[in-house]
Amino acid sequence: MSKFYQISNCRLSYECSKSWNDLADLPGEEGIKYCRDCRNTVHRCDNETDLDRLVSEGRCIAYFESELIQTTGEWISLPNPEDTEKELLLIKIARLAKNELSILFLINDNPGITSIQISNLSGIALTDVEKIVLSSLNGLCTQEDKISWFVTSKTGHLIDQYNYIL
Repeated sequence: MSKFYQISNCRLSYECSKSWNDLADLPGEEGIKYCRDCRNTVHRCDNETDLDRLVSEGRCIAYFESELIQTTGEWISLPNPEDTEKELLLIKIARLAKNELSILFLINDNPGITSIQISNLSGIALTDVEKIVLSSLNGLCTQEDKISWFVTSKTGHLIDQYNYIL
């Protein structure tokens, strides 16, 4: 399901093409950076109150919203300032259902495992295993020689790094 954003009564006169990470840090100034191109300070804000105040003061702003995702019955807030590929992979892994995670861990722990072996070890029907690895785990796993499954190197590093959380 895609999100729809309606823009009305826009208070901004200019949208800069620079990203927050392109701006220079100012020592001792949290939430404020410096743009070397336009030679202005840029203030980070993440709520409507700060947005209104900073715009009315004529400040350059970088506005961030946070995204809420649901995992295992709890809501967690993830910051949205230009997610890196690593963060996007973590979000994808966090959204996996329990049986999808168990298959992902089986593939990580048993490189080259086949769909039949996954089905036998997990107790998940072979047709369901195939659906999961081809859809939910797409981009997290790869299939070689049309039989063997492997996690991608980036996925493997994340699982090893964050296994205690997952």
